[in-house]
Amino acid sequence: MTWGTRRAQPDELLRDGMKMLQEMAAIRGNSIAGRYDRDIAARKDTSSMVTPPVKQGKTSPSIQG
Repeated sequence: MTWGTRRAQPDELLRDGMKMLQEMAAIRGNSIAGRYDRDIAARKDTSSMVTPPVKQGKTSPSIQG
């Protein structure tokens, strides 16, 4: 692979900048709509948790020093 650098043309800067703004708007819209929260929750597998759930009820006495 050959890697080179060159100075970007003004029209490329404008086009790339507009594309980035569109992508950021799409990400923000998805975030506001809660799509990321739903997808993360769908992928979270809690079936393999080894810690037993905490039982509700009487609390243990506090440690006094």
